[in-house]
Amino acid sequence: MSSVFPGEPDLLNPRLNFKPDDEAVEHLNGDICESESDKACGSLWDTYAPDLSWGPVNFSIDASPHEANNDSWPSRRAYPGSHPAPTVIYSHLRFLTIGNLHMISSEDVNYLESQGCLHLPARPMLDDFVEQYYLHIHPLVPLIDEGEFWDMYSQTEKESVSDVKMSLLLFQSMLFSSCTFVPFDTIKKLGFSTFRTARAAFYRRVKLLYDMDTESSLLPLAQSALLLTAWVPPSNLNLSPYKTWLCRAIQHAKALNADRLATVAELPGAAATKDHRALRRLWWCCVSLDRVSPLCTRFNPNITCRSCDFGVNTSLLVSDLEGEIFRSNVYNPASKKRLVGLFEVYLALTITLSDLLTLVFPFEDSLRPRQWPNQEEDAKIRQCETAMEEWLVRASTQFPPVKEAPQAASDKRQDQHRSLALHINLMYMYY
Repeated sequence: MSSVFPGEPDLLNPRLNFKPDDEAVEHLNGDICESESDKACGSLWDTYAPDLSWGPVNFSIDASPHEANNDSWPSRRAYPGSHPAPTVIYSHLRFLTIGNLHMISSEDVNYLESQGCLHLPARPMLDDFVEQYYLHIHPLVPLIDEGEFWDMYSQTEKESVSDVKMSLLLFQSMLFSSCTFVPFDTIKKLGFSTFRTARAAFYRRVKLLYDMDTESSLLPLAQSALLLTAWVPPSNLNLSPYKTWLCRAIQHAKALNADRLATVAELPGAAATKDHRALRRLWWCCVSLDRVSPLCTRFNPNITCRSCDFGVNTSLLVSDLEGEIFRSNVYNPASKKRLVGLFEVYLALTITLSDLLTLVFPFEDSLRPRQWPNQEEDAKIRQCETAMEEWLVRASTQFPPVKEAPQAASDKRQDQHRSLALHINLMYMYY
């Protein structure tokens, strides 16, 4: 399992190696009327998607990589004689949308298309990505309600179009997060020779969609930024992109007042309650990643105890996630119930780390050397030790460490306790 957090040793997925570095993407400015963008997208649709069947629409991959000053990434534009890649235009998934499409120039749309940003793997390969996302990423970063997602994803063309939509930016972020868990045969069919090149290409697509302002809604912007904290470049040219993405996610969340709404009772009204739950998920995922990222990469948390109420009654609880238990397509209800309970214990660990990380990394931006702790700090250290010991007693009672790998079962849905074992042991690695 590759870590969803930066700086963590990739013990669970050693096949992954990063290669291409993060690059600055120039924003192509230009004022253009809405009709030109619509014409550009309509042209793409007429060219690449003559019908709404799930059969793959073939795009080609340039067999040789571009030079460094020409993006150094695999191109998805079709070239004569190149091998076809089974991808489809994003419009094949009727629940996907580009929120700011009417404000994007036709030149920008064409560029995004040429870089593969508007393309997705065709089914059943796409199913592999989505399943692996909910198996390996979602349990400890439950940003998106799993039941609502499967309802959108399983829409057929004969069904009426649902009002519930998902941003293409967010969906591409999900594919980036899960691409290193899918079978290698799937990666090869998409034209990638290694997991590292696939991961780099998926990251670049999301970054282009983000940098070129394809989405204006703050919620998917924040959710996507959180998922992009998993990107760690192989070189030191960009020292800490995960810190940048984490800060962006927190800024977007605060702009939505998620930090305030996440600590209050549910709001009246069905729509308000749904939005409120989404903001609670967002904020507490920000909090947990803002603890694990500093823990792995040694920097001071952005969200402190002074700026957020970490009371037990306000954090994300089993009651916030229990609606997913009987609506999962990858876990049986028993395993899903255990994972929901595991997240509550895991979140308690990250909250317990709040004071500890402040003590460990207080001088991140200071030129002064660290002094020996004074009496006040000694008392705080003892309090942190006590809190960590209390957490360990609770965690080991509910979710003891898994010392032996679970046996595989014949039924796929019965085999997912293996993923549960991974997440339990990952939690103890953080401890």
